[in-house]
Amino acid sequence: MNDASKQPRYRAAMRRSLMAWVALLVLLGLSAFGARFPLGLGNLLLSLGIATVKVAIVGWVFMGLRERRPLLRIVAAVGLFALLVLCTLSLADLWVRQDDAARWQQPQALSAPKLHAQSYKSVRGPSPASADDIRGRPDRRAARGPGPNQSVIQLMGPAN
Repeated sequence: MNDASKQPRYRAAMRRSLMAWVALLVLLGLSAFGARFPLGLGNLLLSLGIATVKVAIVGWVFMGLRERRPLLRIVAAVGLFALLVLCTLSLADLWVRQDDAARWQQPQALSAPKLHAQSYKSVRGPSPASADDIRGRPDRRAARGPGPNQSVIQLMGPAN
């Protein structure tokens, strides 16, 4: 093919791309302009309508779906349908949820845990209050410290 036969197709493709680009810019401006006004549900409907037109322009012109085989068009339509189903299910989940506010509780001050006298024993040596056991004899184990085969845990005893 020579350059003379490519010129009309090239010009038509450029014109089509330029028109699509201008349409997308106009829709962008319309979307930004519509977002400035509190229309309630109208804002959602306007935004979804503009987004649908933008997707159609991009798919038809820039992705070239108008020149493709019907099977490719069907695959693109199925993808959009699946996206629509997922969005619908997400919205349905939001619509059926309870809108109850969570209960609020005044923050509580944290305090240090209290140690029980029975579970705490000194490992370095006897304290003056625990130097004698119940029978009045000195506690030789605690006074000596751990021996070579005794661990600190054996000296402390049960933590009950």
